[in-house]
Amino acid sequence: MTRDRLGTLLVRADGSPQIGIGHVMRCLALAQAWQDEGGGAAYAMVPGASNLESRLAAEGIDVLLIDAEPGSEADSAETCRIASLVKADWLVMDGYRFDADYQRTVKRAGLRLLVVDDCADAEHYWADLILNQDILAEEKVYGRREPYTRVLLGPLYVLLRREFLSWPRRERPAPDVAPQDLGDARWSRSGRYHPQSDRRFVR
Repeated sequence: MTRDRLGTLLVRADGSPQIGIGHVMRCLALAQAWQDEGGGAAYAMVPGASNLESRLAAEGIDVLLIDAEPGSEADSAETCRIASLVKADWLVMDGYRFDADYQRTVKRAGLRLLVVDDCADAEHYWADLILNQDILAEEKVYGRREPYTRVLLGPLYVLLRREFLSWPRRERPAPDVAPQDLGDARWSRSGRYHPQSDRRFVR
């Protein structure tokens, strides 16, 4: 797709003090990249995270609120309505409540769908793309998918926001020796790691 034809990317993700903000923030990397290519970005989310809404607004991202139980039939219907409203080119979903029925509803509405996934626990995947950036992600766990569904697996597809992409690259020298056995390690209350003195090494 050429830059002048790039439309709107709609992200369906929620964040709150109870569930955290990870789903919203990692999808921000996709929204930023879409903006950098000349497109617009919007989020559809349930209320309850005003700080997140402010952060997204500062990025030039519209936030549209959904008054429905996350993952419910009403939620999927409202998400499709919002996608039509913003003329979304793609819908990105990130969250544990968006099951196979939710995906199927989205696809039947004619939307192109990217699912950001961690657990491969959906009964079936109807998405056009599945993205799992885990270093141990394997295609075989996504056998329950449509023939057209492509999988994007591993750190090659890691989602990094602009503030991390701008960090300078540093070369780290390889150590002369590598730990073979960390022995009887201990963790202090402060979270510091304290290996015991009998640690062995291999050269």
